[in-house]
Amino acid sequence: MANTVERILQRPDAIQVAEQLQAALAEEVRRRRAFREWVDDSVKAEFINGETI
Repeated sequence: MANTVERILQRPDAIQVAEQLQAALAEEVRRRRAFREWVDDSVKAEFINGETI
């Protein structure tokens, strides 16, 4: 993982990449929370790779 971070830091657009990653992570958190609010013991579902299965 450190290798990936180092490669990103060498890019001239590293800040934009970091901002895009942060936005994607925030969306993932939002979707995961919505899933947890929706699912209950009567529903058989999983949240895998950002998708409700």
